[in-house]
Amino acid sequence: LAMASTERIFEYMDLEPRIPEPKASKAPASMDGRLVFEGVTFGYDPDKPVLKDISFEVRPARTTAIVGATGAGKTTAVNLAERFYDPDQGAILLDGTDLRQWPEKALRQTVGLCLQDVFIFSGSIRENIALGRKHVAPEMVVQAARTANACGFIERLPKGFDTEMGEGGASLSAGERQLLSIARAFARDPELILLDEATSYIDSETEQRVQAALANLMRGRTAVVIAHRLSTARTADRILVMHKGRIIESGGHEVLVARRGFYYRLHQVQG
Repeated sequence: LAMASTERIFEYMDLEPRIPEPKASKAPASMDGRLVFEGVTFGYDPDKPVLKDISFEVRPARTTAIVGATGAGKTTAVNLAERFYDPDQGAILLDGTDLRQWPEKALRQTVGLCLQDVFIFSGSIRENIALGRKHVAPEMVVQAARTANACGFIERLPKGFDTEMGEGGASLSAGERQLLSIARAFARDPELILLDEATSYIDSETEQRVQAALANLMRGRTAVVIAHRLSTARTADRILVMHKGRIIESGGHEVLVARRGFYYRLHQVQG
């Protein structure tokens, strides 16, 4: 049994990375968070594309919301923008450089990600915010938590920032885990924010704190938001409406409602 387990470990270690580090990697000298999709097609199964020739630009310091029914390709677009996958066709540019040419470490530092499902690692609250980055000073962690509206519940914990968390953070509520996720992003100070909005399972009071923290996080930064609720989308500078892997409408909330198209029907359903 031990021999078989050892063989599996070595097989795993020999696996080639699915997303290879570029041989001639480069990051822009100056960054402002401009994100561009150019004719992007992608499928987890190459024969079944999820995204079909989509193109759009997210301008620096602006917020773009992506809306659509389940399965439209919203989360896939965010996964590609973080370079969890590479497109089958087309290119994704961040500050004019193809993501496939970015060094992985530089890309992870430039892009902040807040997902629906927040994973809490075994360790202290402080370590969970810094995420192993030793250059993040203790005062930066506290400031990140304060700006994310997370200090209130952290200071009520037995040892504050030094309180140990079990893996998964079962002792924290869904809203508290979200606030920690936002604090992580603040500690990273990224130019681009990718946000999978997750306020469906938290109470109204906590939702207000999360929304205020998100507003702080996105201020002055480029942001892409998967908006499950149109109340979030309506505050964005631009809304992209996706349907079956394509962008079918684009514009501001009032413009899209006036067109009485797919977005208008979503708006009617959600009231």
